[in-house]
Amino acid sequence: DELGAGEIGAIVGLKEATTGDTLCAENQPVYLERITVPEPVMFMAIE
Repeated sequence: DELGAGEIGAIVGLKEATTGDTLCAENQPVYLERITVPEPVMFMAIE
C-alpha cells in the first residue's frame, strides 16, 4: 500500500514513531528536514 503526495493516512501500532517521522522502505531511505511543532499555549478538555 502507498500514499501519494498530498494524501493523508493513518497507521496504528507503531511504538517508536513520532510526529514528523518519514516512513519508507528500509532499502530506500528518504531523508527530510524535521518539522518543528510549537508547544500549545493552553490545554483544554471538553466533555
